[in-house]
Amino acid sequence: MDKMKRSRQYFVKHLFQGLCMGFAEAIPGVNGATVALLFGIYIRIIDALKCLTPTNISKLIKSTVFFWRVSDRQQFYVYAHKMQLAFLVPIGLGTLISIWVLSGFIPMISGNYPGPFNAFVFGVVAISAYIPLSYLKGIHLKHAVIIIFCAAATFILVGLPVSDGSHDWLFLYGVMGACALLLPGISGSYLLKVFGQYEYLLVNLHKAFLFEISSMVIVGIFILGMVTGIILFAKILSWLLHYHQSTVMAILAGIMIGALRTLWPSEISDGVAKALPLIGLMLLGGLGMAFLISQEQRIKSLKTEEEVSRD
Repeated sequence: MDKMKRSRQYFVKHLFQGLCMGFAEAIPGVNGATVALLFGIYIRIIDALKCLTPTNISKLIKSTVFFWRVSDRQQFYVYAHKMQLAFLVPIGLGTLISIWVLSGFIPMISGNYPGPFNAFVFGVVAISAYIPLSYLKGIHLKHAVIIIFCAAATFILVGLPVSDGSHDWLFLYGVMGACALLLPGISGSYLLKVFGQYEYLLVNLHKAFLFEISSMVIVGIFILGMVTGIILFAKILSWLLHYHQSTVMAILAGIMIGALRTLWPSEISDGVAKALPLIGLMLLGGLGMAFLISQEQRIKSLKTEEEVSRD
């Protein structure tokens, strides 16, 4: 009974984390992986995703089809545990729910109120850069050079002009979107905006959940590209995180700092009357994020103290 209760609690907890990640992923300039870092589940997600190999997936499907047989039922549980489905499913479900709900009105808000929207999100992302930096045990010269180089490269990259975009390369955009999804600081939403696909995919995603066939095909092609990108990239990223974590975190911090260019509100140079409210929104977003980070760290420290006291 206690095991079932804990399972429900973990499901609700991971669903909430997924909802927060989806909320971040739906906003151009913000990234779901950054939220995963905040919750301390980023490395676990990457490790779980690297197990989503074609072999594991095919064996899971086969054991699901023949679940009524004892041997296949046992195999199902083995592969479900190996692929950490009890963790990934609620995370993925929460992410999808958030993106679907927000796909209806986020473009409207960012389109009608770009200055205030970008200012608030700028503050959130600027403080979020602290998260990968907190994984470094002191910023050495090597880390400083990496951060500056990655920030400069990202600053130039995100300055590329937004394209009207051809919709003939959805699979490829899905692969690139997966890479952005897995890296904190690189906004998959903004990357799609650069290639002229953001609004197109959000509209079709909303329609796909309403079972419109043409939109389901469009979204299906994009998702197939994302799954391919995750399978190809997750193993490499998992290895890097385990053996070169400090370097990876320095790179991610640089990317997040450079990507702030996408969120700087141009209206801030239109005079003091317009600048002050925008600066206020930046501070509000930054203070809100700082509060969340401090609360998350406090919860982690309390958990650590509890574990030590048990030992």
